[in-house]
Amino acid sequence: MSHPRRVTASPVLQLTGITKTYPTRPPVTALAGVDLTVQMGERLAVVGRSGSGKSTLLNILGLLDECSSGRYELAGSDTSTMSAAERDRLRAERFGFVFQDSHVLGHRTVAENIALKLAITRTPLRERPARITEVLEKVGLDHRREALGRLLSGGERQRVAIARAVVSDPDLLLADEPTGNLDADSSTAVLDVFDLLARRGTTVVVITHDRRIAGWADRALILDGGRLVADHAA
Repeated sequence: MSHPRRVTASPVLQLTGITKTYPTRPPVTALAGVDLTVQMGERLAVVGRSGSGKSTLLNILGLLDECSSGRYELAGSDTSTMSAAERDRLRAERFGFVFQDSHVLGHRTVAENIALKLAITRTPLRERPARITEVLEKVGLDHRREALGRLLSGGERQRVAIARAVVSDPDLLLADEPTGNLDADSSTAVLDVFDLLARRGTTVVVITHDRRIAGWADRALILDGGRLVADHAA
C-alpha cells in the first residue's frame, strides 16, 4: 500500500444537490441531495450497503446517466449543458471505466482488447505497442498478450479490463469493485497502477466492499439510502 500524498488543489468534480429518481411504481430515489467536491489526483473509495446508491453515483460521474435534479460540474463545465455528442466524446477521451463485468472481447487477444481504447483516443499508431506493453507489465499480464479473451480466467479478464481502462492515462478513472475477482497480490498490483495514475493527476473513484481499498484511498465516502452520510479523510 502507498502512503498518503498531497493532492493538487484543483477541483475536477463538483456535485451540488444531486438527486436521481427512477420513474418506477412507486418511484425509487437512488440519490437524495448529494454534495461532493473532488480534487484532481484524488483517490476516493465509495462504500455502502447494496442499494445505497453507489452504482448510480458512479454512472452519473461517468456521464452514463443524468441526474434528476442538482448540478454536476466537470472541470468547471456544467454537464447539463453538454450535448450527447460532447458527453460521448468526454467519456471516450478523458474517462476510464472498470465494471464488475470485465467486458473483455472473447474473440480478441489481450493486446487487441487494450488497443481498442487507444484507437478510441486516437493514440498515434507508433505509440500503441509500447503503451500496451507498459500497462500489461504493470498488471502482470505481459506473458498473456496474445491469448484470446475467452481463454482467460475471471481474474485475468478483470486485469485486462483494468489495463484497457488506464492505458490512455485518463483524467478520471471510475471503477466498480475492480479487485473483487483478484487475489491479494494482484489487488496490490492494481492499486499500485492506480497510485501511479493519481500521481500523474488522474482522479480515481472506486466502489468497493474491500476495507483495504477504503484504507488505501485519500477519502472514504459512505452512502446510505442515497445520501452521503460520511466523508472520511485518510
